[in-house]
Amino acid sequence: MLSQRVRRLLVALAVLALITSLTACGIPARPGSAPQPASKPAPQVTPTNTLTDSFGRSVTVVAKPARIVSLAPSHTEVLFALGLGEQVVGVTKYCDYPAEAKQKTQVGGYSDPSVEKIVSLKPDLVLADSLHKTIVEQLESLKVPVLAIEAKTVDAIPGLIETIGRASGREEEGRALAATLRRDMDAITVKTRALGEKSRPRVYYELWHDPLMSVGPGSYLDDLIALAGGANIMADARSAYPLANAEAILKADPQVIIYCHGQQKKEDIARRPGWGKLDAVKGGRIVLFPDENIFMRSGPRIAEALKSLALILHPELFK
Repeated sequence: MLSQRVRRLLVALAVLALITSLTACGIPARPGSAPQPASKPAPQVTPTNTLTDSFGRSVTVVAKPARIVSLAPSHTEVLFALGLGEQVVGVTKYCDYPAEAKQKTQVGGYSDPSVEKIVSLKPDLVLADSLHKTIVEQLESLKVPVLAIEAKTVDAIPGLIETIGRASGREEEGRALAATLRRDMDAITVKTRALGEKSRPRVYYELWHDPLMSVGPGSYLDDLIALAGGANIMADARSAYPLANAEAILKADPQVIIYCHGQQKKEDIARRPGWGKLDAVKGGRIVLFPDENIFMRSGPRIAEALKSLALILHPELFK
């Protein structure tokens, strides 16, 4: 028979073997403790921003979108100005500034972008404006994050830039760019706002020549003319971009005619029936501005547009 001492030694060895096997299986070796499940890593939470767009929608986007599609040339200019050229993966065929924008994948025109092509780019953020209501609704139904924003006045453009900065993860850069624009515009308007009504030349801004089309109330171009120290002869029109009546233009007798379309020469405008009597024609103040886009786009070049227009209307103020 085994001695009592030997039996105790064998029991001790058996207990030690049991403890070793339990520890190898991940079960606590403390006597009387219950088995604990293996801990799981905490789920990764992607930071997001929630913004309200021009349609009053509450839109949640990732805090730093890596893939952005722009459906408006002005928004494209803002994105590049904020240093987001690498993140822009899709633009319209009219997004031509800066030059790098023309190298991006095109999703169609400004008014008719392809939803299918937009979705194929797998964007984290799509920037649209109020023209794209149907597109926005379609993208929303497909769970594509889309933010519709626009500026209807010149003073609203810095705010638009700040909103794009928040939506794109470049909030600090957006605030800095907006502050620069406000400063540059204030340097011009501090002079033009002091002008009396009689010192503001009557302006006819021609968007197109056949049919005649101009800018009216509700357009930021109407606002731009006023800030530059002019009086828009179409300020009482019924739409933002009205068709212009030649007889009404002759009656208003503009002192300055500005056009950007480049489809006619100054001589062609001066030879229009009856236009030779206009103050603008007699004074030689028909001005072709070659870069229409800085006037037409509510983006980071708006201070440049305001300065150019103010110089045309009031060269004496900016010698």
